[in-house]
Amino acid sequence: MKYKIYPTLYSEIRKGTVWSFYETNSNLIKIKNIENKKSIIVAHRKIENNFIKIYNQSDFTNPLEISNKNVILIDEYYRNKLCIKKYCELELEIKPVNSFCGKLSYLSNHSDDIVRISFWFAFITFLFSLITYFLPLNKLYNCISNIISSI
Repeated sequence: MKYKIYPTLYSEIRKGTVWSFYETNSNLIKIKNIENKKSIIVAHRKIENNFIKIYNQSDFTNPLEISNKNVILIDEYYRNKLCIKKYCELELEIKPVNSFCGKLSYLSNHSDDIVRISFWFAFITFLFSLITYFLPLNKLYNCISNIISSI
């Protein structure tokens, strides 16, 4: 579907959220640029009348043209990831994301540096804890094997 791309409000920058009229029960969506096949997974919020009012009152944004409901608001970080420019019309594919891997992808590619860094530290810590958990079991197995082989 063809969407008109708008920038997000200043207060929404680095929140990892896009706004659109897309209907879904999932709070994460995958947006794919059909032209270059690049995609992102982001949090999604539905545009509503209060948001439109606040957006159109901002001195830093152009008013939303919502006559056709094919509008999407994406911050600069994600627009750069998709290689798109603001205020253009572009063919995008949007799908809901419900998988665990999709949620991990969202966190690992979040627009906020703190979220991204925290995710990678937590992920590395988890991997190290798995290694330290299985390493002693390996030593115990070797010890029992040695005892059994000596009998």
